[in-house]
Amino acid sequence: MGYKILLVGRDEENREDLFYELNNNFNVMTCSCAEEDLRAHINCMSPEMVLIYVRKLFPEDYRMFAKIYKEYLAIERLNVAIIGEVEETNQFKKEAGDIAELVLNGAFPIFAIKSQIDMYLKKKIGDKENQAVDDYFSGKRRKILVVDDSALMLKVIRETLNDKLDVTVATNGPQALNFLENKMVDVILLDYDMPGMSGTEVFEKLKENDRTKDIPVIFLTGVSDRQKITQALRLGPQGYLLKPINKEKLLSLIVKHVG
Repeated sequence: MGYKILLVGRDEENREDLFYELNNNFNVMTCSCAEEDLRAHINCMSPEMVLIYVRKLFPEDYRMFAKIYKEYLAIERLNVAIIGEVEETNQFKKEAGDIAELVLNGAFPIFAIKSQIDMYLKKKIGDKENQAVDDYFSGKRRKILVVDDSALMLKVIRETLNDKLDVTVATNGPQALNFLENKMVDVILLDYDMPGMSGTEVFEKLKENDRTKDIPVIFLTGVSDRQKITQALRLGPQGYLLKPINKEKLLSLIVKHVG
């Protein structure tokens, strides 16, 4: 599976329980109902689905979700789903309108909920996304710079991507910045957590330089450290990937952010 799902809601305790259940099958991040927080996560995560946990929502939350959908979600064709008890989901639809194509009953067993999400996203995304990636990479080869302190990780990434991309690797931030003084790439895959110069510091240096400030950056981060993922998103990269990388997700991000 591996679809990216942004789970939003106010009931933090039950939302976290749902996160851990879904994260076994999907790539899930959680988010508050603060409008600024929601926009930041959507921009950086590029989720295939925004899943709204409707329990304990306030009246202003309904209006905010309807506003976001009208201004952003509908344009980007993101998929919106809601989950909760029947009376809760009915109240959401009454207040926010029909912004959610998929309505999930929170009383159902978790395996049934996972199955519904998976079938829905496969139907909505699968074939179209694969065709878009194939069409994009059938043309000119793009150049990617991968920055990671692990030689093994660099070897794996190079072998994974070299059929689609021209791959250059750097084992630390200074090496990457030195390379970019004379060479250009189409996208940078940057490890967030490196010794010496961190991924954050490298990112800031890239943005300070007129030559490199517009190169799309995708962060690499560990699957278990959600705090670091949230910190990475706040910097404003074009996206993030969890280690080990999912090739299809990376190629999709490149299609979206690289001309």
